[in-house]
Amino acid sequence: MQFTCTNCTQASIDSQLGDNYKKLKQKLYAIIDTTLLVDSHQVFTSYVSSGGLELFLGNEIILKYKDNTTLGDKNAIVSNNYLTLVDSSTSYMVYKSSDPLAASINIYNSGKVVYCTPNFHCKSEALSIPNDPYFNKQFYLRNTGQQINYGQTGTPGADIKIVDAWDITKGNANTVVAVIDEGLGAHADLNLGDQLIINGCNVSSIDNGSDPNSPIPPPFSFANYHGEGCAGIIAANHNNIGIAGIAPDCVIMPVRIENAAMSLQKQVRQ
Repeated sequence: MQFTCTNCTQASIDSQLGDNYKKLKQKLYAIIDTTLLVDSHQVFTSYVSSGGLELFLGNEIILKYKDNTTLGDKNAIVSNNYLTLVDSSTSYMVYKSSDPLAASINIYNSGKVVYCTPNFHCKSEALSIPNDPYFNKQFYLRNTGQQINYGQTGTPGADIKIVDAWDITKGNANTVVAVIDEGLGAHADLNLGDQLIINGCNVSSIDNGSDPNSPIPPPFSFANYHGEGCAGIIAANHNNIGIAGIAPDCVIMPVRIENAAMSLQKQVRQ
């Protein structure tokens, strides 16, 4: 292992981290590298996981007690490991520790906790924020309390957390979403040629005699573009045009029906 440190000796580093590093590697994590970073007067150890994520060790641990852990057991854990409470909730407890690696191992091995780990920090990465001009109006996707329409503002955090999901996936071409609605036409934000058009997709042709294999609604008829709006919410491209779709890499299969309820019932029966 290679260490760099300011105002300390190599021997003190090896003595302080050597055994804990080995134990952590065996017990909790697959660590492939470790270095020391210096920030102001505090030295942080950095670990790189087998997945390539760089984690920085601070001076905290995070744990959750088992339901049957008594108050006496909890107090003993705090006392024996020289912990100071920082934060708590029904799901976790955060404590300050002078040796979070050793404390985490000792506490986990006590059998009194569901989990216990150093409260690692990682480098922040740029979120997948699309550049579509109306994305800022899509409060249901990302609500920062921004002004939406007519002077109304959103509630920060009241959204579906899609930006975090986009860092994992934006869908894929093997996922097909059928939109049974009033059709789908040519649109710069949802290229019709990229969608799955099947024969007989225009069920409304039973009533109006239009092309049974075309999902495109009649031109200049705004009442017939509800399906296009729904398809856009699902899979509009992230392309600096219009809105941002929830799963832009998925494929839409448009199925056109008429907008009248009686007509729909007739079409379903036929």
